[in-house]
Amino acid sequence: MISAIVVGAALAGPTTASAQESAEAFGSSSSSCSFIQQLGSLFGSSDCEASPRSSTPDRAADQTADRAADQMAADIARLTNEHRRRNGLPPLKFNADMSEVAQSWSGRLAKAGTLSHNPAYSKEIPQGWRVASENVLQNWKQASADQLVKQWINSPGHNANMLNPDITDIGVGYYVGPDGRAWATQNFARY
Repeated sequence: MISAIVVGAALAGPTTASAQESAEAFGSSSSSCSFIQQLGSLFGSSDCEASPRSSTPDRAADQTADRAADQMAADIARLTNEHRRRNGLPPLKFNADMSEVAQSWSGRLAKAGTLSHNPAYSKEIPQGWRVASENVLQNWKQASADQLVKQWINSPGHNANMLNPDITDIGVGYYVGPDGRAWATQNFARY
C-alpha cells in the first residue's frame, strides 16, 4: 500500500505579504528548461530555449532524473485533461510560466520535507488571472502518474480544483527527493 498526503487550496485573490515571506523561507530555485520543453511540446507550445548541459557523469545522471520527472509531469497534465474530458469539460492549456512555479515549489517541498501550499503562488504565476488554485501532494517515487491523479480525484477539494469549469490553464511540477518521496504540484488559473 502506498501512503500519500494531499493538500488543496483555491484563491479568488492574491495572498498576503506575510504569506510571501513564508514562501521565501524555502529559498529560491531555478527553472528547468527541459521540463518546460517537455510539457510545451505536449500542448503545442514552448517558449524556453535549451540551456547548455555538461557531459560529466553527475550531469548525465541528473539529465536522466530530469527526463523521468519531465515525463511524470507531462503524464499528470495529460491525465488531468483526460479527467476533465470525461466530465464534459474542455482541456486546460499548458502554461509554461505556471509550470515553472509548480516545478520550483515541488523542489522546495522535497528539500523541506514538509507538505504545504505555496503561499505566494498567486503572485508568482503570470498576472491577470481571475481564479487561481493549487493542488499539492506527497507520495513515493514508485507511484504512477495515474495513481497521483487518482489521489487528487479521490479528494473532494482537489477534484473540485481539477474540474473547475472556470479555469483555463494548468502548470505541473514533479520532483523526487533523495529519500524517494515524490512531490507534485498543480497550479490552475483562468486568464
